[in-house]
Amino acid sequence: MNHDYYTIEDKGGDVMPFCVYGWGTYERGSVLEGQTRKQFVENYATEAEARADYPSAEDGTHRRSAGNSVSHLPGTDEFERGGAWPDDSDD
Repeated sequence: MNHDYYTIEDKGGDVMPFCVYGWGTYERGSVLEGQTRKQFVENYATEAEARADYPSAEDGTHRRSAGNSVSHLPGTDEFERGGAWPDDSDD
């Protein structure tokens, strides 16, 4: 998977707390098409180790959400073109 850029997050844990994330955009056909993709890549014991492998990662450590929305998806009680969702049956 290609990423547009990387960030490093300090998760504050005792074991391998520094996580590298790759950022990009969900591809065509995904239910999140066009939205921001945040993908875990690897974790490290120190920020220095993470930066050694990912020197182009954004400066500083970040904790941020991709901010994705699923509000455009139908609910489980809503009908979709072609019929009801499979879990709507009365078996």
